[in-house]
Amino acid sequence: SRFRWYTQNKFELKIEMVTTALIVGASQGIGLEFARQVLERVDRVYATYRNPDCELFTLEHSKLVRLPLDTTD
Repeated sequence: SRFRWYTQNKFELKIEMVTTALIVGASQGIGLEFARQVLERVDRVYATYRNPDCELFTLEHSKLVRLPLDTTD
């Protein structure tokens, strides 16, 4: 679901939007730094990498989901 629902009392309902980011090429350099900064601003970050032996795996965060992705033929 894209929304979180909170019931504060029986007459009041608070709705908060859940934010997600997809970062392609987050294994090093600018993509990795972008992932670091975005993690502090959104609820979930999907970060892609080509080679599992990369700096992305040194980054530990509960909001981070690492995904393998190779767009070459």
